[in-house]
Amino acid sequence: MKGKTHINRHYQWIDLPLDHNGQVAWWLCCTETVTRYGSANKPLQKQDPPTRFVWLTYQIVTANNIRQLAEATRSKWNIENEGFNTQKNGGHALRHKYSRKSFNSYKNYYQCLQIAHLINQLAVHSTTIADMLKAGAKLTIAHLYKQLKSWMTCIMEASATLDNTTQRCQIRLR
Repeated sequence: MKGKTHINRHYQWIDLPLDHNGQVAWWLCCTETVTRYGSANKPLQKQDPPTRFVWLTYQIVTANNIRQLAEATRSKWNIENEGFNTQKNGGHALRHKYSRKSFNSYKNYYQCLQIAHLINQLAVHSTTIADMLKAGAKLTIAHLYKQLKSWMTCIMEASATLDNTTQRCQIRLR
């Protein structure tokens, strides 16, 4: 039988705003202590040390809104880290150094990667793709991406061929 977990959060904040070159911000902190219990409802011998989260915000921090601000900020961190982790380990091949000479090329690459990730998320969560995945037992997201890549390659090659001609033409996609 697996034991229970108790999470205790202690909030701190500074009542006065911090001013830096005319920019005003408020400081808040959440110290989270996780206590794990064994099957006999006794705390386990080995516990993780408390984790401290610190933020600066442009919203006024009070006793009434500190919990809501801390929870919203933690949720935002989870979303950002989840997206970054997907880009790094989920097939987008994000690595640390793509260009050692030009920061602009790295920014351009990362913006393209962000667009690819956005298209990926829209495709995965679209009802059409979901229906296609339910209908075909052998159909997978990886297979659909290979098909999309093949289709885009054909379009780009056709476009390059058309650029070399002087005739006007029109491509219609279904």
